Amino acid sequence: MPKAGKEPVTTEKRSRWVVASAFSVLAWCAWWYSKGGSQGLLIMTCIMAGIAILLPRTLPSVTRWVVWTWVGVTVILFAANVARLMPPDNNAVYYDHVMDRVVTAFYAVGAATLFFRMTWTGVSTIIISVLPMIMLTLSRADGTDAWLNGTWNVLLVGFLVLATTFDQLSQLLRSRDHDQRPVPFWHEIGLRYGLLAMMLAIGITLRYPVEQSVVFVQKQLLGLVTRSLRTTNRSGDLSLTQRLPKHFDRRMRVVMLIQGPEIPGYLREMVYTDYQSGRWIIPKQTRELTPRPNESGLGRKMTYPMGRSNPGEAVSNNVWRFEVQAPRVLQAFCLPGHAQALTCEGKDYVTDANGMVRTEQVTPERYEVATLAGPLGMKAYPLPDGGSDVAYLAIPPHLAGAISNWITTCEGFVATRQAVEAGQLLERYFQSNFVYRIDAKLKRYPDPLIQFMEQREGFCVHFASAATLMLRAHGIPARVVAGFASFGYDPWLKRWVVREREGHSWVELWDESQKKWLVMDPTPASGRPSAYGGAHLFRRMLDYAITGWARLIVWIKTANFLMVIAEAGIWCFDLLNHFIRTPLGWLVMLMVCGGLWWQRKRRLLRISPEERDRLRLIQQMHRQMKKRVPASLRRLETESWSGWLKRIEGKIPDEHYQDLRSCVEAYQCLRYRTRRR
Repeated sequence: MPKAGKEPVTTEKRSRWVVASAFSVLAWCAWWYSKGGSQGLLIMTCIMAGIAILLPRTLPSVTRWVVWTWVGVTVILFAANVARLMPPDNNAVYYDHVMDRVVTAFYAVGAATLFFRMTWTGVSTIIISVLPMIMLTLSRADGTDAWLNGTWNVLLVGFLVLATTFDQLSQLLRSRDHDQRPVPFWHEIGLRYGLLAMMLAIGITLRYPVEQSVVFVQKQLLGLVTRSLRTTNRSGDLSLTQRLPKHFDRRMRVVMLIQGPEIPGYLREMVYTDYQSGRWIIPKQTRELTPRPNESGLGRKMTYPMGRSNPGEAVSNNVWRFEVQAPRVLQAFCLPGHAQALTCEGKDYVTDANGMVRTEQVTPERYEVATLAGPLGMKAYPLPDGGSDVAYLAIPPHLAGAISNWITTCEGFVATRQAVEAGQLLERYFQSNFVYRIDAKLKRYPDPLIQFMEQREGFCVHFASAATLMLRAHGIPARVVAGFASFGYDPWLKRWVVREREGHSWVELWDESQKKWLVMDPTPASGRPSAYGGAHLFRRMLDYAITGWARLIVWIKTANFLMVIAEAGIWCFDLLNHFIRTPLGWLVMLMVCGGLWWQRKRRLLRISPEERDRLRLIQQMHRQMKKRVPASLRRLETESWSGWLKRIEGKIPDEHYQDLRSCVEAYQCLRYRTRRR
């Protein structure tokens, strides 16, 4: 007798024909879906169906059994179908394989139903769960429209035939168990499967708009989570009349985190060579950045060569890892001057002769940079040759006279012919005679640089622009570089931190004697990012929390939860496989088997001897009935043992009948005898 207050878990014998028919529906759709690709899902379906068919009884139909069985089957099928659940090719919101994940999730619901009682709800669950798989299979069809007049009819007709057989067989066997005559009318059959065919047609027709709607909703939801609290709309051009944002020197938002062994120093973002009417124009001549020849595949990081090393410089194994916390602030990749290779996900990147790398999309949140040996600090990009482009010496005609006057005011500048010395003279000149003003506002006409040189106050863009034009007027090729300068290390984050206020502009000048570009920063020391103090304690705590949240969002966008489930399933299988092969694994298996045996033994010991004898007699009668009685004459659940014996008398051999009668009499005697006190 069960314990009081605890409802017994009931199971029933399963009909293997119904389970086999359900398996045929699942296997038919999985075979078409796996055609020409990974067979893992089909193989795992066959294995689970074999277990379900050999299972003597259904699993208990209680909530915890249903939920955990569905979860387990889902993990198994994701692990088996991992070849189709590829990670995204880039960091975009829409993933090419999102439908494969949805299909596998639906399919897992139908596969889990094999282990439970096959009622009309189970039949409907299996049929509905494979409809998304059929829609996806038809929509692919080798990328052509051949399915419209080719294999599509085989798939659909086969599915309808199997679904019809499955449903009718389940009704017949269920009705036989309940002593009913299941002969549905043709009207009912036509109505039921006409509705099924209509659902299939609607699903195929609406597949594309439904998919696009799901993608749109996904974009909106992810957009709400990943949208920056503040965005800076920075145009590609570098204007000298545009004022810096108010309190720019107090903007502590983290733009990037950099992992590397040395101070990052100056990080090049945009490079300008053409000055027009108070504005440096973004370069127009770009080329596509191509990956290395052996890395043209999709769905993984690719490495893009950046340039060649100078003679005598050795390539190091230094790899700098960048975590972009505010991608919308950047216009291009921030790279050190001696970067040799860029590694990131995605494609469609463009570069120019000056080493600037841009994308039409938002800058990736993660990328790596391989550099030459030596510290980053003051490295310039080594390409191209300073005399290869006349733009490096171009001066606006309306400023030619003014620039000549500026040169004469810099003591010793006209007399020098060395690029290094000229750069040092300009740095001392601006440091001694100019004032750094973060709130400087210059007029556009006649030219903002004229006002800057008269007032002798401005910020980094003005200093870099004036120095570049003065170097060009003296015959030294030069270009303006905009980017960030990072000199602060955060021990909590264990990264070099680049903040928004550390946006900066400087100059790269060509040294003809050394045949290389040099970095020059004409901005006074008080205006350089290296002069900024460190962050206070509260700001560091806030950075730590915000960075953790940003990393979580990046993980959500790139790691996909369903892939995590699939990888967890593979990890569990590998762990179990290795564990079972160890002596400890064998010991645990023996202990589990012993525990199950002991639990069954205790269940038998709890009941009375009469009850144990009764259970043995019932098992013996079922065995003899299965061996000696045809299926059409077997006892129904609602039929008494005595009534069943009367029904089969004379219809089976007498010796078999007498053995069954003896078992029934012993059972009746044991059950209904009166106990003596």
